[in-house]
Amino acid sequence: MKNIEHVKGILITPNGEKYSFGKHSYESVAKRTDENYHDSAFNNEILPQPWFKKLQEELEFEYTSDTIHRQLITMASKGIIVLLNGSSTSQQGEYNVYYIHTPKTLFPAQKEVFEKDYLSFKELIERKNAYFEAAVVDENENYVWNDFIYNLDEFYDRMNLNREAYQWKGR
Repeated sequence: MKNIEHVKGILITPNGEKYSFGKHSYESVAKRTDENYHDSAFNNEILPQPWFKKLQEELEFEYTSDTIHRQLITMASKGIIVLLNGSSTSQQGEYNVYYIHTPKTLFPAQKEVFEKDYLSFKELIERKNAYFEAAVVDENENYVWNDFIYNLDEFYDRMNLNREAYQWKGR
């Protein structure tokens, strides 16, 4: 999760492997390429990969031609964590946004990723004064809570993640 500020998104598989896609850019729309957009980057960099095809088979789902934003819920319900960088620029400057959708129950390897990356992700959100939004989805594609979570520490608390597990072991 450490490099989310430089990419459009990151998938974290049930076994804790992280796959990033796209390249984040604050450039004007006229200067952006396919790698600077969520859907085209995902379709070009993740969708054709053998590991992703195998993951779809193992988790019994099919990524459709719909947008990644519409398929976040499906992927999370199947056990894939999706973290998106929705940051942009305006006349007022940079606006940094990080969205995350997770399954209701994290696999041990996913839990370890969150716990190892807590300090660097927290620092990024604070340094960028970023908006954070998290949602948790059950296996039936329903949101678990009646609200989204807008604070990283509250997300860790609700998911029973240890924020201090790796503070003394290094990052």
